[in-house]
Amino acid sequence: MTGRTRQIWLAAVAAAVAVAASGIAASDAFAEPEIALQLRGAVSDTGHRYLDDAQDVKVFTYNGRIYAVVAGTGEGAHLLDITNPNSIGTLDNGDVGSRNIVTSNGDLTAIAVYTVGGKPYFIGTWFTSDAIQAFKIAEPGDLDGDGGAIKQVGRLVNRPNYWADSRLNGALDLIIYSVGDKHYAAIAARLADSLVLVNVTDPNALSSGYTGQITDGGSLELDGPTGIEYYQTNNRHYAVVVSGNDDGMQIVDITNPASPTAAGHLTDTANLELDGADGVAIYSVGGRTYAVVAATDDDGIQIVDITDPANIFPTGKLGDTGSLRLDRIYDVATHTIGDRHYAVVTSLDEHGIQVVDVTNPYNPVPKASIADGTTLRGAYGVDTYSIGNRHYAVVTGSDTDYVQIIEMTAVNADAGDGQSVDAGRTVVLDGSASVSSGATPTYQWTQTGGTSVTLSAPTALRTTFTAPSTPSTLIFQLAATHGGATSTDIVTVSVAPDAVGSPDKTAVDLALTDSVADSVYTYLASAIDVNVFEHGGKIYAVVASNNDSIHLLDITDPSNINELRHPSPESQSGNNNFNNAAGGTEAAPYVAMDGNPYIILSWSTSDAIQSFYIHSNGRLDELAATRDNSKMDHAAGLIIYTLQTRCDSTPGTVLFTAPFNSVACWGPKIIGMDDDDRVVVGPGDPVARQYAAVVGQLSHSVRIVD
Repeated sequence: MTGRTRQIWLAAVAAAVAVAASGIAASDAFAEPEIALQLRGAVSDTGHRYLDDAQDVKVFTYNGRIYAVVAGTGEGAHLLDITNPNSIGTLDNGDVGSRNIVTSNGDLTAIAVYTVGGKPYFIGTWFTSDAIQAFKIAEPGDLDGDGGAIKQVGRLVNRPNYWADSRLNGALDLIIYSVGDKHYAAIAARLADSLVLVNVTDPNALSSGYTGQITDGGSLELDGPTGIEYYQTNNRHYAVVVSGNDDGMQIVDITNPASPTAAGHLTDTANLELDGADGVAIYSVGGRTYAVVAATDDDGIQIVDITDPANIFPTGKLGDTGSLRLDRIYDVATHTIGDRHYAVVTSLDEHGIQVVDVTNPYNPVPKASIADGTTLRGAYGVDTYSIGNRHYAVVTGSDTDYVQIIEMTAVNADAGDGQSVDAGRTVVLDGSASVSSGATPTYQWTQTGGTSVTLSAPTALRTTFTAPSTPSTLIFQLAATHGGATSTDIVTVSVAPDAVGSPDKTAVDLALTDSVADSVYTYLASAIDVNVFEHGGKIYAVVASNNDSIHLLDITDPSNINELRHPSPESQSGNNNFNNAAGGTEAAPYVAMDGNPYIILSWSTSDAIQSFYIHSNGRLDELAATRDNSKMDHAAGLIIYTLQTRCDSTPGTVLFTAPFNSVACWGPKIIGMDDDDRVVVGPGDPVARQYAAVVGQLSHSVRIVD
């Protein structure tokens, strides 16, 4: 194993560990939706539409509408309005001389869209003219005043009468990226075996835009570059270039456009799908970045981990089979639906597209394909877009000069979680977690195992049945179908014997032990609330009476209730007494910070609460009371709770000036004296305080009382 091979191998192992940790293991733990493909709107090269030999297509949004720019290799560029996927607007006025048609000597092969001054432009590569051309895109209605929706603005041509070198020889593909406030085009010049950088910040002055280039050498994979993509990592800019002659991939650092430098590269082997590498697209999942390569000669795709530009390595691959549409593939686009990532690949010979789930980059899974002998004949270029929760691919048919829109719908059935139920009970099967990225699918519940039952609504998302009377394991399948794609999910229901009368259930006997009733000295008339607490090794019950007061009972011996002494608010007096209280509703015992037991009683009729001290002999002493008919109107339920509090003062706060007698803050610490002999304090240690939260039933409020 060479040093570089070992380095790449170690990087692959580390990546596999990272991918597994992120939940994307080789077994692919994600639920896999099925994909439905349906043909939508289409437009052909008729009249004055320049779609002859349509190849590349790029989608962009401007002023709330969605457009596609198409490279008609035989004629020029054409602008389409694809906001309505079912009805493509051609933005064509029928005037060849002035309306949205630009021609040039040579083949327009690729397009890249960018924005200058808030307006959209695109750069096109001209293969046989060894040129790039800038175009300004006007809105419908000819806002730029040039008489057309597309206008030539700048041109950079490598021909003897323009330039004396061959830097753009065979310009085939390009990307546009930004460094600071400058825009640059990175161009794959196939016949020059080069990647060329051009400043396109001013689309009207491309002829002075050359900045730098990198040319193939013995250690690079730039012999006949065919496709290019862009990504950014660690604040640096990179071009991913694939080569049809070298059957490989080259990463180029283009952060400094004047001096592009080679990074990592990958060459085809018998175990890879890189022979005739033509198209490339990029996506990210699990914190890593991947490139999907469309290999024309291998009839397959290869996924490459490009997270570390200096150490790229292959992950998963997918080759053509009799059931897939991967024969002579040219272009690839990546698209995300929900939490799934897909590669959309065009097949020139099979006149259609193949959608592959690449969420797990180590295990690409073919999903759906679609073909059409007319609109997709010679399928070549592809780009994708979304409108809300609906997803579309725009595909060019180069043989028949068509542009076709295809809707991609993800259908994912979810039968819900497994259940354990008792015999004879009503069971609900809930498939409401099922999702569809487009139109609502049809649903079908089917029982596939266990004692036969009858489903109440087998074609609804939620259905019910009655569990059989005997133990059984029931298995149900939910199928969601849309556009020819069906997703299924299974749920299991375990039926146990009915709990009623079952020998494995425990019976509980209830028996009366002792009781006490209201009397002259027992304040239990209209007893409404009882709370049990323990204190001093004994167990007590404090009872609130709606008519009278409260009563304390010793229930340590359940068979012999011991009545203790009780207060009568009507007969007691004193500074803290709450006379004429009525309507006791709830009594809450608690142990205060002094370690002694107390009771807080709420009075509904009096809109008040009152505290009582519990003596060791059971006598209750009435203490303090508070009334608030605005916040405790018809005081009802209450709870007691404890909070840890601190002094509001912060370190460095001057509290008062010496001399002093006391600290006017709860729980502060004196942390020193300042130069003016003033005491400086900070937060004190946590101090526990106790509160009652009282519900005012008629005031619709909760009052907190310290």
